[in-house]
Amino acid sequence: MIKQFILTFPFLFILLMGGISQGVAEEKVKLSLKTLIDEALKKNPILLTKINQVNSEKERIPQAATLPDPMLKLGLVNLPESFDFNDQAMTQKQIALSQKFPFPGKLKLRKEIARYKSKQSEAEFTYQQLEIIDKVKRTYFSLFFIDKSIEITEKNKTILENFLEIARTKYAVGKGLQQDVLKAEVELSRMLEKLLILKQQNATLTAKMNTLLNRDISTHLEGRPEVSQTPFTLDPEEIKKSSLEDHPLLQRIQFVLEKAEYDHNLAIREYYPDFEISFAYGQREDNPSQNRPDFYSGFVGINIPIWYKTKQNRKVEETKYTIISAEARYEDTKNNLYFRIANLLAETDQNSHLIDLYQNGIIPQATHTLDSSMASYQVGTIDFLTLLTNLITLYRYELEYYKVLSDYEKNLADLELSLGKRLF
Repeated sequence: MIKQFILTFPFLFILLMGGISQGVAEEKVKLSLKTLIDEALKKNPILLTKINQVNSEKERIPQAATLPDPMLKLGLVNLPESFDFNDQAMTQKQIALSQKFPFPGKLKLRKEIARYKSKQSEAEFTYQQLEIIDKVKRTYFSLFFIDKSIEITEKNKTILENFLEIARTKYAVGKGLQQDVLKAEVELSRMLEKLLILKQQNATLTAKMNTLLNRDISTHLEGRPEVSQTPFTLDPEEIKKSSLEDHPLLQRIQFVLEKAEYDHNLAIREYYPDFEISFAYGQREDNPSQNRPDFYSGFVGINIPIWYKTKQNRKVEETKYTIISAEARYEDTKNNLYFRIANLLAETDQNSHLIDLYQNGIIPQATHTLDSSMASYQVGTIDFLTLLTNLITLYRYELEYYKVLSDYEKNLADLELSLGKRLF
């Protein structure tokens, strides 16, 4: 009777382990994904760098539309070697002012070029925000999977330790085999190895998350990630047909294209000369016997584009190629986005079915199989290796379930990035 109790009690303990572990897990504070995203959008160094670049580009717009600074000149004209201002009649103290004027239309074109370059920078910033959100989400879901893997592995390690004790006890009383003990020891060692790997992965992912949040990499993340399956209520066919004109990547290329067109128009305008207008006033000293009037001078100058074959012509051709390149890049990027969206939708649908299969089929069946084998082992109708195999099988299915759930949520995050907008 006592011997039977010794062999039965560990099974009762094992059956209670799942509920105890779950209760402990529920007491832990949840690590909020929304809070992490908000912090990353405010503190991520890449975004801080880019927003300053955006502001910098905006400041260049009024500069591009402004005339060059006027030039003030002071000089002496026709001063003799004697340095006597009365000696020569043409000796003058001169002050001159000049201003350059680009050919009409050039300033406006330069302003538009600067404006579209600013828009290009804004689109890049918007896309980088989506990229940071995607990275935070993917890291969070990976942390969730690793955290669950550690929890499940710890639970199964405890069960294995009890299985090992059972095998040793049965072997000691002559009702078990030594190979059962050895097999249990091997599986326990594998669990310990798995835990070491998982904890290292957890540390690496924590450092990655801290990097995204611009924290010290050794900062501890308060709470544990919790994930439930996000309902996918969107129509996949509508998503595939949706317009991507507002996608930041495509907008950026569109702005590059429009800037290139303004560059092309400006290159054509460079065939026309710019102007320079100058005005000068020359003051002369009076002679004792003669009053000398002061002089006024005015000039209009233009640059002569005589090197147009190697300068203006080449600039026009350069901008043509830039336009063609931007058009091709736009189509290539759009096609790649549509392909990626279709692929992500297929993966999302597949993972959704797998989640349902694991939840409602595989894991309940594997759990029932393990429960039955535990009962059968107690009465001696199955061997220890079968019991151990059923435990390891359930363990692997549980890990696979959380891996698929994590991948499903990552797919949704990648889908948002591919569509260029927040959806979930």
